[in-house]
Amino acid sequence: VLVRNRARGRRILLPACELALFLSFAFSLQIMALGKIAASSCSVFLACTGVVVQVLELVFDGKVVSPPVGLASIGTLLGIVLFNAGPGPVATGPAELAGGVPGEVLALLSTTCLALHMWRSSKKQPADEEDSEGFALALASFQCPLVLLFCVLLHAMMGTVSTQSMLAAASAMTPGSWAQAAACGLLCTGLPMLLEISAFQLVPASLTSLIYATTPVWGLMFAMLFLGEPCRLTSCGAGLLILACAAAPSLWQTRRGGGSAGTTSEHCGISTTTVPSVAVAASPPRYAL
Repeated sequence: VLVRNRARGRRILLPACELALFLSFAFSLQIMALGKIAASSCSVFLACTGVVVQVLELVFDGKVVSPPVGLASIGTLLGIVLFNAGPGPVATGPAELAGGVPGEVLALLSTTCLALHMWRSSKKQPADEEDSEGFALALASFQCPLVLLFCVLLHAMMGTVSTQSMLAAASAMTPGSWAQAAACGLLCTGLPMLLEISAFQLVPASLTSLIYATTPVWGLMFAMLFLGEPCRLTSCGAGLLILACAAAPSLWQTRRGGGSAGTTSEHCGISTTTVPSVAVAASPPRYAL
């Protein structure tokens, strides 16, 4: 794209740089937060991403969420509070990162950067039918190497990890380790970005962002399986509440629409069909982008 059509390439490369910068800050702050608080506790802060996105849309775009989405957001917040009630597990990472900054502050800043990335991603839509072809794939593909580059630069600038130690760690990695790192980047970063950008062409960010409320549930499950963190009864109950509230708007929209396959909307000259699902709720005409 950059070689054949520079103007079209700039329309992809410049937004990719902006989004990658937000995501790099989010990842870097998250890594530092994990050195001070437990993985399951860090996931609680990330679950607030959807609420922060809704606040950004309200403040900067003047968009007010619908009553079902608002009630679902309140329910997920209650679940998050219940999830984090009582003593939690201890951190397992290197606590020396970020000096004396509390881990909760780092996690909150990481959540804000992630919300900014999601909010700005919802605005990065193809300008015309020519750009719509492979737009989401191109934008996600450009972001992956840029996020890697920005993360290395950020850690080098902040002094959290020395350049020598990063080079030593890279040289010590085996081909199998590089393959695992590449697979992790594609599955945990590249694929989610592709799906997220594609979803924004169907439903607004305030509705799509509710899926982030399920982060503590997955964080708890993975922390139990791989880090040996204990599970509390309140955490299980809170997880069920969060899942129910995150799925409620989608189910309500589907029921209200009579269980149809979806609605059709026009955006940037592109005809798109909204398909209802639990993760990304079906959008009736007033939600269509």
